[in-house]
Amino acid sequence: MNRIITLFSLLFTLGFMSTVNLSAQYVLTGMVRDSATHVGLSNKTVVITQKNSVYSKTVTTNNSGIFYDTLNLPYGMHKWFYATTADCNNNLVTDSILSHQPGIIMLTVCSGPGQALCQAGFSFWQSGNNFKKVHFLNTSSISTDTYIWSFGDGDTSYQKSPVHIYSFAGAYEVCLIATDTDISCTSSVCDTVFAFPGNSCSNDFSYTSSNLTVYLQASVNTSYPTSYQWDFGDGTSADTNQNCLHTYTHGGTYQVCLTTTSISPWSYDTCITTKCKQVHVTGGPLVNISGQIFRGTSYLDTGRVYLYEYQSNNGKYRLYDSSEVIYVDSLGISYYYFDMIPVGKYITKVVPLPSSVFYNTFAPAYYGNTIHWDATAPFDLHSQGYDYPMNVTEIKQWNGLSSIEGKVMEGTAKLPGDPVANVPVFLVDADNFVLGYTYSNANGYFNFSDLPYNKYYLYADMINYDVYPSTTTTSEADRNSTGINIYIGKDKITGIDQTTTKEQKILLSPNPVAGLTRLSMDLESDEVITIELYDALGKRIMTIAQNEYAGPGQHHWSIDASDLSNGIYHLKISGKHTRIKPTKLIVVH
Repeated sequence: MNRIITLFSLLFTLGFMSTVNLSAQYVLTGMVRDSATHVGLSNKTVVITQKNSVYSKTVTTNNSGIFYDTLNLPYGMHKWFYATTADCNNNLVTDSILSHQPGIIMLTVCSGPGQALCQAGFSFWQSGNNFKKVHFLNTSSISTDTYIWSFGDGDTSYQKSPVHIYSFAGAYEVCLIATDTDISCTSSVCDTVFAFPGNSCSNDFSYTSSNLTVYLQASVNTSYPTSYQWDFGDGTSADTNQNCLHTYTHGGTYQVCLTTTSISPWSYDTCITTKCKQVHVTGGPLVNISGQIFRGTSYLDTGRVYLYEYQSNNGKYRLYDSSEVIYVDSLGISYYYFDMIPVGKYITKVVPLPSSVFYNTFAPAYYGNTIHWDATAPFDLHSQGYDYPMNVTEIKQWNGLSSIEGKVMEGTAKLPGDPVANVPVFLVDADNFVLGYTYSNANGYFNFSDLPYNKYYLYADMINYDVYPSTTTTSEADRNSTGINIYIGKDKITGIDQTTTKEQKILLSPNPVAGLTRLSMDLESDEVITIELYDALGKRIMTIAQNEYAGPGQHHWSIDASDLSNGIYHLKISGKHTRIKPTKLIVVH
């Protein structure tokens, strides 16, 4: 069985499982400023909406005129958002932004009676990894028909908010001309853009802690109005002031991140930067966890145990700690031990290491003797020590002539994304025996070989995901099952079942037909079948079966062509686990 991996890939796996994020947090940031002074306006009401969505949220600007909204969006998806406020004439002013793109929303309004808005404007910032790459955000306060940009190096652009890459470092005078023909308005603005290394803003923070409460103090290298977004590392976040207090539920080490957005009210320059640090918190009752590790009724020589903590704020588990399996040769036993663990809810997992002599014969398992994280038995720690034994999973040894291979990828079968490395994959047969265990490589690829002919299920092991198996069947006629992919979506893992029914197993008789004909199909496994009839123009004219269960064996469906016109029709036959080419039906009266 081809299952060669490195110790590094094994140790990296748990890091991936704890950090892969298939939903993304997006902080929408904006500013409402006075059209005459460009000073931020406080206590302005702003309504935030999403395109083609019922989402709506009302926020208020802070003392610097800044507003923000924190949203969780599906992984890899970008959404248009709109921010709307009223000016001094009670007219609505709206700006938009595409999520996860650099920049902010800028709402320029009159704060005194009767002021007209006809002003070109822009802000800019450098790319974090290429100082010559400059992003320009159009903040013009008019409904503009045309934009003409001059970047100071001879290049121009007609885009609303372009990105420009300079050939050389330097200071460039950039000008924008904006025109609105509806109100016969043309406005221009110029500003000096500096494209030099290190010409960017930064932030930092310090902290002090007392028991479970942490006092955080932030600083930025600018005097511009700034908003502060804190992520406390325990699943909670806050849009708050420069300094804040946060109380954790228990002690531990947390990754705290500060995101600041600084805006110049004069040049409109915007700088968004993030700083992360490890924050150590002590306090609350602590307990010890231990348990014996079994391999059947014997010991495991080398392995590692992982401890996952339940987070009540989001209903998910996070990797809290890991520990080597301790083997006592003189007693012939193995065990694990964690000390000074905060009270709470946990699950554990034991993984044989590649250095173990049992690595090819025993697979990882969770507490409760299962390979599935959602089938494990979580335990609540209170105020005393606990003993939780675990038993690694035996790999059933077989020899055969078939193989299975596929990839682990982001997204879905319809919208696949990038390959995902170091994902644990279990191979389970129809009797629920584990026949193999491996990891996806750098290209997401995995394979199992020397298998007997059988029906198989492939499970990716990733905590916090709903896991649905990919399914395939090998046989003498189909020894090598390929393309059995596993897809990691926002909150679930799915696959395309690859059990295929060959075209010769489908019989349509009689064909051509004037009245009744019979469709026969031989299935190799359980299936949910849909059969539809389409005309030559692609219009569906008949549904013969709709999500109809069919077990292994031969099945028959009758089709009445009596009322159909002469011609060629197409039968589309689909199933949840079966791929079948469309079949032609010829009607002749």
